[in-house]
This record gives sequence, structure tokens and C-alpha cells, in this order.
Amino acid sequence: MDRYEQAFYAEERKRNRSDGTGISSAIEFVIWVDQFDPDEKTMAMYLHNLPETEQQRLKNAVAKIKSMKGNQDND
Repeated sequence: MDRYEQAFYAEERKRNRSDGTGISSAIEFVIWVDQFDPDEKTMAMYLHNLPETEQQRLKNAVAKIKSMKGNQDND
């Protein structure tokens, strides 16, 4: 990772922590949902506050899990 990327992600982490949620990564979001069982509106707000890269990680993980579930149904 070059200096530009490091600075970008440092700024994103700083921005996300200053929004009051303290959630700045996909794994933190998943753990938060598991521990606090928030309503959909709150969950959507927190998801929207994640950096784009972390939102994409969640989308990719959901797609992978759905694919794995589909493969199990075919067995």
C-alpha cells in the first residue's frame, strides 16, 4: 500500500470514528449486528457509514454465502 492509500484509509477510519458509531470495518459491523440485534433502519445507517471498501466486502461475503447455500441445496 502506498502513502496515498495509507493516508486515505487513515482519514476514513478517523471519519468513521468521529460519526459516533465507532464501526469502521466489515467484521466490526457483523459483530455489532450479532451482539446488539439492531433494527433495519439503524443497521442501514451504520452500513452506509462504512467506507466503500468495507461495504463491498460485506456485499461480496453475502454473495459468497448465498452461493454456498445454493450449492448445498443441490447436493
